[in-house]
Amino acid sequence: MYNKKMVSFIIPVHNVEQYVERCARSIADQDYKALEILLVENGSSDGSLAACERLAREDARIKVIQSAVTGVSIARNLGIERASGDYLMFADADDWLAQGAVTDAVSRLEKSAADVAFYDYFNSSEKTDSSPRPVHLTFPSNQLLDSATALTWMLEGRFYWNVWQTISKRELFTDSSVRFPKGIYVGEDLYFTYHLIGAAKQVAFLDKAYYGYFQRPDSMMGKARTVEAMDKRLCDTWDMQQKLWNYTVERFPMQLNAYAAFSARLAFIDLISIGLLNNKLINNKWQVFLEEKFVQYKDSLNYRDLKNRIRIILVQFKLLHIRICAVLAAKCMRGH
Repeated sequence: MYNKKMVSFIIPVHNVEQYVERCARSIADQDYKALEILLVENGSSDGSLAACERLAREDARIKVIQSAVTGVSIARNLGIERASGDYLMFADADDWLAQGAVTDAVSRLEKSAADVAFYDYFNSSEKTDSSPRPVHLTFPSNQLLDSATALTWMLEGRFYWNVWQTISKRELFTDSSVRFPKGIYVGEDLYFTYHLIGAAKQVAFLDKAYYGYFQRPDSMMGKARTVEAMDKRLCDTWDMQQKLWNYTVERFPMQLNAYAAFSARLAFIDLISIGLLNNKLINNKWQVFLEEKFVQYKDSLNYRDLKNRIRIILVQFKLLHIRICAVLAAKCMRGH
């Protein structure tokens, strides 16, 4: 039917009845038509399943997969197993894709002979947004990076690890380690993308924003401000951090310094988060742990960077215990 290579989109669906049609149609209406759109419905209590089934009846390229077990990682892994495309892309059901995204992403992979390509995204705070705001990350758009260099650049914050910013060759997933971690609900994208890059030989980039990211107030990230969610997020984050540290030791020992600096910044961000929440139970459980983690990794930070020197002072003198200091630190360190 199509002469082009097939692209499989994997979209977890859970209680997104009012958004899933916009997402699916933004992909189905792409000028690149050789598509397989997998809607992986897992345990919705609203009309999401009915919406997915209606979309599948209207377009044969849309397929509905049902999972009795909830969880975005489980849904994505199931999609990976069922995908039949030459390339894999991902989306969240409340987001959307700009026109031309698939054509340009496939072209970048094929012309560069890379295994993975990353593209930029734009944020939206409304259900519909006619004026998207690109994030404008530092994409080396005319370069190809080997996996070790790409991991370093990602850890330094030159590009993000969101899985929905990627297109990748199907053969990378023959490595069973390139899967989403079970039981982790925060940080699963970092874990997956770290292993995806680790399995690649070459990584390419597109310096254009194609993906519309919409954060719902009731989304997983939106709920992360409650005490229970904060505790779960911190548990998941540092479990993942240790697993990726072990992976880096085994596969990319030359990147350990970059990962240590990343871990120090991660601990600092989490100290700000619990300072903003200002909850006694969370503070008692996590404050000393995070301060010890920061001290463990801080020697890997670049001391010539003023922001790093400020980080060290704030932690050393326990100033993040004071909520106003945490608020000011959050504003000053945003994006870093």
